[in-house]
Amino acid sequence: MWAWSLIAGHDVQGNYLPGMDSLINEYGPGGSKIGSGEGQREVPVTFVYMTGHSVKNANTGPLNPKEQSELIKAHCEANQLFCHDYYTIDTHTMDDTYYEDTGDNGDSDTYGGNFYEDWQNSHTLGVDWYENWHTPEGHVSFGVHTTQHITSNRKAYAMWWILARIAGWDGETSSTGPAGNQDDFLIYPNPGKGTFKIETPRADVHEIRVIDSLGKVVRLETPPGPNLSAFDMDLSGISAGLYIVQLTSNEQQVYSSTLIIQ
Repeated sequence: MWAWSLIAGHDVQGNYLPGMDSLINEYGPGGSKIGSGEGQREVPVTFVYMTGHSVKNANTGPLNPKEQSELIKAHCEANQLFCHDYYTIDTHTMDDTYYEDTGDNGDSDTYGGNFYEDWQNSHTLGVDWYENWHTPEGHVSFGVHTTQHITSNRKAYAMWWILARIAGWDGETSSTGPAGNQDDFLIYPNPGKGTFKIETPRADVHEIRVIDSLGKVVRLETPPGPNLSAFDMDLSGISAGLYIVQLTSNEQQVYSSTLIIQ
């Protein structure tokens, strides 16, 4: 992910977009550096584009955040690429109203104040929004330039969505409990921590893998007994993050589900 902070003034059309395309052509699926042998990667890289943050009363005009973000979004939409869109998050309220003069703190003169602060103050902590921690279970911290948690909440949710899609989630299927997708398997609670329950219609599972976001296998084990349709798995020793859980059958069929460990 080639990330921006302030995007204004940069050569998006002549530098950023062709630069990312060049990396994809080398390291993405089917790229020139994907294969076997010296200097080749066996596993392709998924690249994520990004727009930059908004600037209060300075978003419009040539080389400013609105134009720059529109160039990047159009390129990603045309080529079906992932894009983490900071500009849109910065400038849109929770009900999707757009304020073009907004800064990256939800502050807009047209709105008449800070729409993210107002929304946060009228909603419930731990239900509608969450405090941002500087480190896992560490001290509470606002994001850079912000006086509220909503901007960072929304950007974190957007990044989670992107990583989940990269990991194999279809964008629709829920696996939070027994009412989820029965075609492969269920793992819940999700998100959760400690012990998770796995339910599967497959009676021939012989191997379970837990894979982190870098593709590293952090847990490899077998079910506690043969022909089980439900069993517990203790992952309390694994760090918080997004993971892929894979079940492999005796016929080497692999079934995958995403899991968030808190």
